[in-house]
Order: sequence, then structure tokens, then C-alpha cells
Amino acid sequence: MPRPLATLALAGVLMAAALPSPCRAAGEANLGWNDCVSGGGLSDLVNDCTINTGFLSLIVSFRPPVQLDSMVGMYGKIVLITDQILPPWWHMETSPTAGCRAHAMNSSFDFTIGPYGCVDAWQGQGSQGFVFEPGIPFGPASARIRIVGAVPAVEQFPVSPQTEYAGANIHISRLKSTGTGSCPGCNAQVCLYISYLELDEPAPAPPVIISDSGGHEFVTLNYMNPSAPPCPGAVPTRRPTWGAVKALYR
Repeated sequence: MPRPLATLALAGVLMAAALPSPCRAAGEANLGWNDCVSGGGLSDLVNDCTINTGFLSLIVSFRPPVQLDSMVGMYGKIVLITDQILPPWWHMETSPTAGCRAHAMNSSFDFTIGPYGCVDAWQGQGSQGFVFEPGIPFGPASARIRIVGAVPAVEQFPVSPQTEYAGANIHISRLKSTGTGSCPGCNAQVCLYISYLELDEPAPAPPVIISDSGGHEFVTLNYMNPSAPPCPGAVPTRRPTWGAVKALYR
């Protein structure tokens, strides 16, 4: 079972993010529906808006750019862009005012019960933090998801550039998708992409920021029109470098 939220461990990861002179290197930061990329995770998914049970599973995975012998944490930002003003179905914030689907999204760093497509970086020991921020960073058709996971320093672990690791599992509940009391906008076209991912070792080691991608930094939901993707780069023939895409949205 995953440990309760380890406040000090998570705080250490966030403090590492503020250290000067981070190490920026290539590596891979990936997204996939239902599993990681190596496990056959999907880049496109259509949400069944006819049921209110179960959840969508968005997997964050990574390949470190260099060998890390004592990784203790990961911090990431995922940007969500819709084809309209963020609909009520995607308002999952809990404060300052609860959204239509408050608490319908959460993160887990526990892969002991799957999916198993990538090596479990945390071995069931990861504590996690999660924030959903509507309207950030690009106005009313966007939102940002921030995730942080950590283990106590005594449980630090090595990671290798030759391996893809399962980093986080973001659960998106289907609650209030249809029927009485449902929240409109379940079928909105959505793109999600990683705008930032860092790997952390104990201080004073600087964070290692993944500065590139293996071509799997985007996923789409309810994507209906290949000629007009909801975010740049969603179509392989149009895909610019990840850095160029991020430059559009800083």
C-alpha cells in the first residue's frame, strides 16, 4: 500500500525545484492512455459519455537523460487545452469554489496493481500531491495539472536512461457524465501535454529537468478532426520539436 502523504519528502522535492542551475538534458517525458508508451499506451482516446462509473487513466512515464543513483522525487506540469471555454465537466477544482466535478481527478504513484507496461519507479512507496488549476496558463480554454511524488531519502532508488519508468497515474472519473445532475462538456475535444518534468535527488543535488521528448508528449481525447488538432503537434506530420511547442505556451 502507498504511504500516507509524506509532507517533508514532498516539500524536499519542491525545494529542490527552486535550487539554482538545474541540469537540463534530453531524456523522455511521455503520456499514454491506460498504460505507458512501452506498454502500448494510447495517444488518442474517445470518452464514453454514456456512463457515470469508472475512470480514464492517464499515465505519465519517463526515461531519465542520465543515470541517477539516488532519485527521491518527481515534479511535473501537464497542460490541458480544449476546443472551447473549459466546460463544466472539466472543472475539477476544489477551491476557492468547488467545480462541477470537484474531486473527479486525482493522482496516484502506486503501480503495484498495474498497469505494468513500464518499470515501477516507486515500488509502492511513493507519496503524492496533486493540484488542478483551471484557466492556467492560457486562459479560459485551458487548465494545468501539477503533480509531485516522493519517497523518503532512505528509500532513494536508481534510474537508468535505458529504461522507461511509470511515474504517475492520473485518474479522471466519469462521474456526472450523463443523466440527472450531469456536467456538460464530457465530449469536448481535449489535448493534454507535458510542459515540464523534473527528477530529483536529495539536496543539494540540482533537479534534472527533461528538456526533450521521445515524441509521445501529447495525448488527445475525443479528437474528431485531424486537420484541426486541438493543440499543435498532435498530428505526427505536423509535429514540431517539443521545445518549439513549449515556447508557444510559456
